[in-house]
Amino acid sequence: MKNGICILLTICLLLCSLAFSGVAISSETEVTREYLENGDYIEIGIGNPVENESFSVFERLLEFLRKLMAFFTGNNTVKKTKYASYFDANGTLLWTVYLTGEFVYNSKSSACRSVSTNTEVSDRDWTVLSAQAKRSENVASADFTLQQSKLGVKLKTVSRYLSITCDKDGNIQ
Repeated sequence: MKNGICILLTICLLLCSLAFSGVAISSETEVTREYLENGDYIEIGIGNPVENESFSVFERLLEFLRKLMAFFTGNNTVKKTKYASYFDANGTLLWTVYLTGEFVYNSKSSACRSVSTNTEVSDRDWTVLSAQAKRSENVASADFTLQQSKLGVKLKTVSRYLSITCDKDGNIQ
């Protein structure tokens, strides 16, 4: 009887926490700048992904089941987004590429459950040539290539590799 009440209370608490998990505030853990020869620079940072507020019923149910499984199996999850933002020498944002990885971990091991990419181009002279994500064991990674051209003339091509690693304790690098 007590076990049934505990399970019921746990399910209720998880449902309540799920109802408020639609929006997460991105908190940067570190941001680095890489300066290029021409004065342009790339900012690289990592933080919590900002989730879309409009979760479908299926997505909410899926997330609830994941939390329930994590509770009973002792596995935890962590989701992080790493980004690289390209600025010109004047500080104008030209584009940003994102790598998001979701990891499962316990005190013995970790694994990358899912990986995704996104790109936002702010300058019409830049286009995305490729964005390829992959996962391997406890690493999420992606290769991005963007190109700048004016009037059909290729001016610059920039490639960027991003990776996120999760250790057995859920620490992200």
